[in-house]
Amino acid sequence: MAKFRFQLQPVLDHRIAIERERMRALGELERDRLRLEARLHELREAATTEREDLRAALAGQSGPVDLTRVRLQAHAGFRCANEEHRVVLAMAGVLERITRARQLLLEATTRRKGVELLKEKRLQEWRDEENRREDALLDEIAVTRAGAAGDGL
Repeated sequence: MAKFRFQLQPVLDHRIAIERERMRALGELERDRLRLEARLHELREAATTEREDLRAALAGQSGPVDLTRVRLQAHAGFRCANEEHRVVLAMAGVLERITRARQLLLEATTRRKGVELLKEKRLQEWRDEENRREDALLDEIAVTRAGAAGDGL
């Protein structure tokens, strides 16, 4: 029996490879986003701790306030705030790249599915043609048998 051969299989394989590459790129960006979110969470916790420590240093028990400690705590708080700002900006850039990567993945998926639909259509046409040929062959066999049976009478 004949075997179906899709003429555009190399094109389909190439489009599948492109789609996988786009998925991989999106996955890397998502990993970067998760890393930045974790870092942002750490910084926010550190900032909260620094504020509490500064508040405690400013409250002072009943004696004088240790200005060196207050200054160190304030600087630590500013450092956390600056780092948090830097991470937020980096995350905005990553989110923008994720949006673009998702668009590229959607385009690659659409292109792949278009070729897959063409393959399915061609396969169905090939099957229909094979069925038509088989039916014609069976009809010919039946006619030949009927002719041979009629000759013997």
